[in-house]
Amino acid sequence: MPGIYRPWMWTVWRWLYRHGSGASGAKRTFWPCGPGGNWRTAMNMTEEVGQRAVELFDAGYNCAEAVLMALSAAWGLDIPFTAGTAFGGGIARSGQTCGALGGALVALGVRYGRRPGDDGGRDRVYGLAQELMQSFREAHGDTGCLQLTGCLLALAADRRRFNEEGIRQRVCRALVRNAVAEAVAAWQRHQGADTGLC
Repeated sequence: MPGIYRPWMWTVWRWLYRHGSGASGAKRTFWPCGPGGNWRTAMNMTEEVGQRAVELFDAGYNCAEAVLMALSAAWGLDIPFTAGTAFGGGIARSGQTCGALGGALVALGVRYGRRPGDDGGRDRVYGLAQELMQSFREAHGDTGCLQLTGCLLALAADRRRFNEEGIRQRVCRALVRNAVAEAVAAWQRHQGADTGLC
């Protein structure tokens, strides 16, 4: 079963590798612990993963897919990006929980959630998720897509306004970047300086 997702992970890695370049223009790997990984600080790691999520978002993936793909790749998880598809637009364009936040919550659940026989795993991931949601709410004033964007994307008129007014670029890009940063920070607070990216 794990082999099913490997082609997807390699496709993401190849895309990220081709589009990731250092200040000198030399290609570098996206994987912080892989060959050629050159990240030096937790802040740089968080910024790199956030930037990758924004690049994926700009490439046409929805907010949840982009966050999930970036965190999945950084944390070495085999989560297909399609696991985040229904979260776009505040869960199927319903204006509910921000898709970027939803993608981060899914990644946290897969990475740190309970395993069979792990009674403490549920409380651990609930605590991380609550911290993530609270910090996201404090940073942006709300966690709902409708409240954050002012658009109910289930309505054609709001989708048109969303595109015409550049809300995707003006609002959602920052939400995507912040959801990644807050997911990493939530885990980091529990692990000291360890970002959990390796």
